[in-house]
Formats: sequence, structure tokens, C-alpha cells
Amino acid sequence: MDNKAIANLLYETADLLEIDGQDSFRIRSYRNAAQAIENLPQRIADLISEPKKVLEVPGIGKGMLSQGLGYLQQKGVALVFVLGHPDYYAKFGFNAAATADFDGPFKGNPAFMALRLRYGPPMSGRLIYPDAFGIAS
Repeated sequence: MDNKAIANLLYETADLLEIDGQDSFRIRSYRNAAQAIENLPQRIADLISEPKKVLEVPGIGKGMLSQGLGYLQQKGVALVFVLGHPDYYAKFGFNAAATADFDGPFKGNPAFMALRLRYGPPMSGRLIYPDAFGIAS
């Protein structure tokens, strides 16, 4: 998903929140994040594994990351993986132990973490990265 598509989702979310009469500060945070992502010279997807760089983008903060995880949970996503700073992502519940049953190029790296958003039977598998990441799976 490119920056424009992500920005459009954030703008649409802001519009829906406004129609629903939600808090104006929350609405503004979605619009600010959308505008910031839309105007980024690089893809936000390329920055997501580096929390310091993501938080350097004006309009993106911890609250927006929490909102994003909530959105994924509502969409039925069971598990989210990140490759990032363990101290930062631990604040959101990510941990390396959750990746124990998954193979991939970062297995065993403490920066490779996961967060279960929906509980059910144990999951395992192999992570395969899209070619755009340039990571051999």
C-alpha cells in the first residue's frame, strides 16, 4: 500500500469520526497524520520498522500507532509482526517470544517481534517478504 492509499484511509477515518461527532482533537490527529504521510518523500512502509524515524514524521505519534493496531484488530488480523527496537515496541505488547514458532530471515533477532491481536489456536509458519522489501525469504 502506497502513501497516498494510507493517507486516504486516514482522511476517511477522520471524516467518519467527524460525522459521528467525535473529539475534534482526535479528528485533527488523523488529518495531520494523513497529510504528513501523503507528503513524505519516502514510503511510510519503509520507515515502519524504525520507530524513531516514524515518530520524527510530524503528525505521527504513539497514539496513531495504537489506533493502527486497533484498526487491524477490528479487521480480524490475528498477529502483527515488526522488526524494530524492542524497548519501544514492548510498550505496545510486542515481544520476541511470540515469534518462536515462525521461520524467516530475522528468526532469533531480538528486534523481530510479534503481537497477538486475536487469540485462538497456536500459529506457526514461514514469513515471506514481498520482493519490494529486498529481503531474501
